[in-house]
Amino acid sequence: MLFLKSILPFSFLFLAFIKSSFADIYFYEDPQGTLRFSDEPPLVADFQIRPETVEEGFRKAIKKYSKRELRSLIHRFANQYKIEPALIEAVVKAESEYDSMAVSKKGARGLMQLMPATAKSLGVSDVHDPQENLKGGIQYLHRLLDRYQGNIDLAVAAYNAGEKSIERHKGIPPFPETIDYVMKVRKYYNHFAELASRQALNQFSERKTFSP
Repeated sequence: MLFLKSILPFSFLFLAFIKSSFADIYFYEDPQGTLRFSDEPPLVADFQIRPETVEEGFRKAIKKYSKRELRSLIHRFANQYKIEPALIEAVVKAESEYDSMAVSKKGARGLMQLMPATAKSLGVSDVHDPQENLKGGIQYLHRLLDRYQGNIDLAVAAYNAGEKSIERHKGIPPFPETIDYVMKVRKYYNHFAELASRQALNQFSERKTFSP
């Protein structure tokens, strides 16, 4: 009992220290206009620093996923919404470069860069949670693909510029940013689709080689 009484004050002090401690978080804007965050000084000249509580830093750290884990989530939701994983990964790479903490100048957030209103409409409560963000973004992409009868370029353009822009211009709007975005997603999509084909071919060859 004496031991418990002596350790309790220390525990409260430790918890208070954790909640009040701050660490420096570095952030900067990349050439695409997306904010990047790091706990180490980035290799760029123009960056800013903000203090962040250890508690908040820990909350973000435990939500980091490896690319392998992200791809596993992508495949799971891709099967659920009947979308090619290669297309989803292409959007993730183009939108955030796999950075779940990315924030754009316009306020889009997370892996698939969901705007707050869009995230809310999709039932995403924590837009920086990789699983929630992916599920919401993939659900939205699925809706766009349905609306444009599977036309990937139109769906991707709408994802970037909004559905009203597609209606107003009767196709991909003539915005340099949107045109560049569609081309970028197309390039990444072709790359990931080719990788998937190679992996499937290798797996087939291995099964054929080792079959009795």
